[in-house]
Amino acid sequence: MRPIRSSYLIVGAAVVAAYPTWDLRNQMATWSEEGEYFSCVGPYDGLGWSPVDPLRGDLGTLIDVAMVWGVPAILVLLCALPMWRTPQAAQRVACALTLMAVIHPATPLYSSPDVCGLPLPVFGAEWLEAVICGWGTDQVCWIGAAALLLASAPPAPVRELGTAARRVLAFLVDYVVVTTVCHAVQGRGSYGVLSSFDWFESEALAFAGFVFLYFWGQHALWGQTLGKRAFGLRFTGSGRAAALRALVFPLAVVVAAEGPFVLLAIAGLAALDPDGRAPYDRLTGADVTSNGAWLTRPAGGRLRI
Repeated sequence: MRPIRSSYLIVGAAVVAAYPTWDLRNQMATWSEEGEYFSCVGPYDGLGWSPVDPLRGDLGTLIDVAMVWGVPAILVLLCALPMWRTPQAAQRVACALTLMAVIHPATPLYSSPDVCGLPLPVFGAEWLEAVICGWGTDQVCWIGAAALLLASAPPAPVRELGTAARRVLAFLVDYVVVTTVCHAVQGRGSYGVLSSFDWFESEALAFAGFVFLYFWGQHALWGQTLGKRAFGLRFTGSGRAAALRALVFPLAVVVAAEGPFVLLAIAGLAALDPDGRAPYDRLTGADVTSNGAWLTRPAGGRLRI
């Protein structure tokens, strides 16, 4: 594809990706503290807790922060820079935009229309209906921007994208493990841990210490966490590198105001990196490698998982 045409497609994708931010900013400018507010007072047990609940809450927080600060449009524009103008970066950013579009409507706590109605059970018929009704202009824009960005670059090798996907899935498994333990032991983080702690709380320090030991201990001893074992990945690096990467998530949780920005910056730079490596791994010379074939396509053969 000609560079000029490719640049036009990237600029067009950035404009489309920026529309949800522009629309949200306009809505925020008209918000007022005046209005009617309702609340329910009394015991509440909900419908039970699910390990999916913290994930929904934290993903909702990250996507909301990304929307307010125009992160989708910024990532698309960064794909136009020579240092990050690769098929792999374009595919990862396009994948992130598509996932944002699909996940965002599923993150709110939907409740029944009754007064003080209970939250709708996740994956129930009413919940699915509410999620479908939550689709709107934002989803169309993000998916449209992803399509334009993909059209601006040649296809990337399947193995490259598959390895990056496994890293994300492995982290999600580890995330579910640590948030489930947090909820069971401390009763905190029922709907996400990014806004559940203040840095001066003893429970926050206990949670940060547990998460640090969970990641650092497994990386130092075996080079694999539970998530990495599940998806055939292994950490390769020094003990200092393992300690540095183990500090990132717990610090982002404890420092609640800046935590989402730190995680978004790390995820964005990893998506743009030629090898899909996080900036702290690039800095320390560490890497997360595959133990075997996954999502590879042999010459003249079928896709093998």
